[in-house]
Amino acid sequence: MRKRREKGLFIMLIIIAVCLFLIFTMRGSLFAPKSADNVSNVLDKDISVADSLAVPTEEAEKESMNDLTFLVNNLSFERRGSQILIAVVAGLLILYLIIIGPVTYFYLKRIRKMERMWLILPAVSILFGCIILLMSNDFIIREPFVDVIKVIKPGEQTVCYGVATSPGEESYSLYFKDTVKSLQPWVASDNYRINEERRSLTLRPSYAFEKSYFQFHIMEAQPNNFVHNIHISDYVGTGMIYNTTGYSYTHLMLCYEDNYCIITGMNPGDEYQVEADMWKKDEYGMIGSLKEELQMQSGLTIDEKEIFNFAWYQHMNDDAGQLHITAVSQEGDAGMNDSGVNLISYSLFYQ
Repeated sequence: MRKRREKGLFIMLIIIAVCLFLIFTMRGSLFAPKSADNVSNVLDKDISVADSLAVPTEEAEKESMNDLTFLVNNLSFERRGSQILIAVVAGLLILYLIIIGPVTYFYLKRIRKMERMWLILPAVSILFGCIILLMSNDFIIREPFVDVIKVIKPGEQTVCYGVATSPGEESYSLYFKDTVKSLQPWVASDNYRINEERRSLTLRPSYAFEKSYFQFHIMEAQPNNFVHNIHISDYVGTGMIYNTTGYSYTHLMLCYEDNYCIITGMNPGDEYQVEADMWKKDEYGMIGSLKEELQMQSGLTIDEKEIFNFAWYQHMNDDAGQLHITAVSQEGDAGMNDSGVNLISYSLFYQ
């Protein structure tokens, strides 16, 4: 009997440990599943290539196709509600296991009423089920999630990439400001409609939580860039960098060959001394991806890691032998109205 009790307790502790592990490894992914399968599904259907607020250029089309596959797997920003829900559900599950496991067992054993286990188990299960059901109302998705990354390159047209996640199967509309042009949906042509007069994109999802991708340009000029006197030696750079862009940034990432350097926030007019020992090497060597290394980089949010992974993809596909300066900001106009949608937008400055 003692061995059986110890074995049961050991199994229970393993289940609890697994729940704790899931809290830290799956946070932020509950409401925004990522799937590369969507790429082939979209490309196999009739994609509109010119039905937009303005006809996209051939260059814009090529740029979109190059980035589409990457963004399907990576463009999904973190929302606080999903973190809370995962933590709450995991915590309730752990508490449930503790109550129906060691607590109930030792209590009933002490009073010698083990037969009551058949009453306690369903009662506790119903209780915790009702608690989760009542709490879930605070976390129900009532409006579409829209994530936008605005890529700013000095001397080039500002391009925005977006993904909208539907809360159900009902149609919904996204509204764009007057500064937006060349709207390009990347969904089957019968699954959307563009209203030029209202400057809206109506999406018709086929199922709940379906993700729809689109890309558009913003009519704005970005004449300023970072000024620096960084010199490259042995694949790392040293020198001073000055923020003359007019934007505030939470983090910067310098890229050269397969080496990178992370710098904390810079406001307009700030300067920063870059040292050789600040650089790190892409040890995994996955072409166009820095995801594994960025996961171990302290100080970055989950969203910033995703954006810098996209910046690294751009660096490796442009000219890796050139120093690229990238920076993340939540400042700036994303070109969309946030009414009726849960909108999160970031700006990526790429020089």
